[in-house]
Amino acid sequence: EGGCENPAFRLSWPDLANRGSAVKSSTRLMGAWCGILALAMGLMGEFVPLLGGVGVLASLMIVIAMFRAAAESKRQEMRNALIIYLVLSALSVLAFAILSGAAYLDLLKQGEVPKDPEALRPLLPGALAAWFLFCAAAWYWWRALRELAQASGVALFAATGQVYFIGALLTMVLVGFFIMLAAQLMQIRAFLKVVPDGGLRPPPLPPAAPPRSGGGWGPPP
Repeated sequence: EGGCENPAFRLSWPDLANRGSAVKSSTRLMGAWCGILALAMGLMGEFVPLLGGVGVLASLMIVIAMFRAAAESKRQEMRNALIIYLVLSALSVLAFAILSGAAYLDLLKQGEVPKDPEALRPLLPGALAAWFLFCAAAWYWWRALRELAQASGVALFAATGQVYFIGALLTMVLVGFFIMLAAQLMQIRAFLKVVPDGGLRPPPLPPAAPPRSGGGWGPPP
């Protein structure tokens, strides 16, 4: 990891927060609104499967917004991380569909849907393979968000990626899904905080002057 580390990551977060953004306004809005749509449709997809499909499309639009941000900021490492993320995500879905799907079809040949947890053990190898690939994909999503934090000047992107990765690790115990939900909200907030088109943030307010010994506030005479 040390050999691949971007030297820009050595900047302190206070310095980063005062930098301008290389991300355009259209990319900012695309990432934010598609994030809101993906979150809303994903939740409603539990009741209406068609809306879940809309949520998947919105999630793909977020990835496209990330690619746009990588192009606008000329960050090849971010683009590479996104490509690896997409490949690993696709492999995760395929691993679960092929390994666990085939095992489940074999169980269905018994004439009924198995309900005993012991009978579902053949599904475990596919689920573990999918989980491992999913965690690896989440790691590269984190790397891409770290690059975006540098490009946009919004440190919240890097924190979002870390929370997302932790959530991916904990999906096997279900609590990870709630952590990833929080990461999605953080990501929306991060996109909304971007100052687009290279705009500069206002300088921070100066610290308050200490009280004078004679009473009152302000600099000493």
